[in-house]
Amino acid sequence: MKVFRNNETLKGIASLKINVEFACPDGHPQYMHVIFPQDIALGVRHPLIVFLQGSGWTRPNKDYEVAQLSQFARAGYVVATIEHRHAKEAPGKLAFLEDTKSAIRYLRAHADEYGIDPTRVCMWGTSSGGNTALLVGMTADTDKYDVGENLDQSSKVQLVVDTFGPADLHARVLERFNDRETYDPESTFSYLAGGFPGDNLELFREMSPMFYVEEGRDFPPMLIMNGTKDAAVSYEGSLAFYEAMEKAGYDVEFIRVEDGPHEGTFWSSELFDEILDYIQRKL
Repeated sequence: MKVFRNNETLKGIASLKINVEFACPDGHPQYMHVIFPQDIALGVRHPLIVFLQGSGWTRPNKDYEVAQLSQFARAGYVVATIEHRHAKEAPGKLAFLEDTKSAIRYLRAHADEYGIDPTRVCMWGTSSGGNTALLVGMTADTDKYDVGENLDQSSKVQLVVDTFGPADLHARVLERFNDRETYDPESTFSYLAGGFPGDNLELFREMSPMFYVEEGRDFPPMLIMNGTKDAAVSYEGSLAFYEAMEKAGYDVEFIRVEDGPHEGTFWSSELFDEILDYIQRKL
């Protein structure tokens, strides 16, 4: 017979609350799942991780990484996996960034409900979600993208984790969209631009974290990751952003995943452990 003591502190035990509506911009309801340590019932507060799955700026699948994110909740973090409007629902503007900031403000407004420490917030995203995470971290000094509810709350974050997020959309559009006659009006880039992408280069500059890099800004620490065989977001582009941030004097770290593609075998238990270690060190 084995004997265990009861877990009076509820350490390592988490709960899941699904499909929490956090905003409804232009009549488009947005939802999140929240995974949180059960010890919040004892009055314990925890840092917050806001996670955004990549979608090419379409409709993020907030279910995609729930199994992996649960380990972060069991380690003592409140984790919210969120969604945002599809680019075609808000052409010509950064609705994905507005909605992400809405989610952060909502969670701060409901800090008591979920046991959140609102002074310790990490924004983590993959692919287009990684791009969004970088933008969240680099636009804290403007309220341009803070629209909707809970405007008494801050959308500023204290840490950013970017997993293969594109850092220079301006260059990508210049490269891919140079023929008005053959472009696809149903592409996500066309939805984002509200028409021919080449006619709205300023929008893609606005979406490009690389153009925000300058000395003396109030940027949070950032972890940048990419795989050397990523066919969707180049390893070299992520490395160039990291090097630019490092040169400008910011607290940045970089993880290279050898032969890592975009999603799939990019991930490993060791990599998730490394991300958790980084968040524990920095947040």
